Amino acid sequence: MKKLFFTITIVLLAAVWGASLKAQEVNMDVYITITVKQKAQVKFDLMGLSTTEVKVVNGSKEEIFTINRGWTGDKKYIAETSVITIYGDVAGFDCGFNYDNLTAINVSHNTLLSYLAFQTTQVKSIDVSKNINLEYISTGNAPLTSLDVSKNIKLKKMHCHGNKFNAQAFDDLYCSLPNRTNQSEGIIQVIWGRDSENHNEVLNSNATNANNKNWRVQYCEDDKDIPTTGKYICPTSNLEKIDAVRMDIYPNPVEDILYVQSDSEVHIICIYDIYGKEVARATNSQQIDVSHLPSGLYMANINTLNGTAVRRIIKR
Repeated sequence: MKKLFFTITIVLLAAVWGASLKAQEVNMDVYITITVKQKAQVKFDLMGLSTTEVKVVNGSKEEIFTINRGWTGDKKYIAETSVITIYGDVAGFDCGFNYDNLTAINVSHNTLLSYLAFQTTQVKSIDVSKNINLEYISTGNAPLTSLDVSKNIKLKKMHCHGNKFNAQAFDDLYCSLPNRTNQSEGIIQVIWGRDSENHNEVLNSNATNANNKNWRVQYCEDDKDIPTTGKYICPTSNLEKIDAVRMDIYPNPVEDILYVQSDSEVHIICIYDIYGKEVARATNSQQIDVSHLPSGLYMANINTLNGTAVRRIIKR
């Protein structure tokens, strides 16, 4: 009897210790929250960069499980409260087709995220400015009226058909797309087809602003390019805005190599001429070669982890 009691005690302690150890492996500094309808069923699919632990907090209930580079398959929950939190190093998050049961997502505390989908939900707005590793986003049939992807420098593909964009919102979206010059073509599918409700809004936008950055603007139903007729030109006034990012550049005036000194990680340095045309670019570097540029005044647009800084430079 004593042996049996001892064995049971050891097993229970091992289970508690194992659960505690597993909980400690979850990165609690990285998380996503979704706002949901209480008592409704919600679902989401997860993917990691590698094998890692994830913790889902749903009211008083918690679940810890392992994810890896493949999708887990839908995890389904009955919402105990209005907010469910997913902790851990999640790289792919798909909460699509939750219909009226999901109304908001906060992904600002997960900079690892490379894949995000929330199509056919009631998400009306989303901030993806912190998601610098985002490569794919799907917002189809969610009631978004605008979307800014200017900080998503790795973005390659977007599906945003069925949103509530007007022509200006489409133009603003094109202007915010990252520049993919000298990279593979970016694909943005902004509408399902020619019979879609806001087809005229798309036609009245100017896809050339996206094309100039190596993006194709397409219909979703057949992957065909959309023949837009709008004349909107992306403003260059952003080059003139004063920013709060602490940064120095030197030497200035410069003859060949321009260096950037910043407390924040530098992602992209873009040099623009006085007409707003990009004339030089460096990625993941704190220096850029401008020796080939004619003498004159230029603007350096420097994208960092903490924001974007703009500096005037003189090329000798």
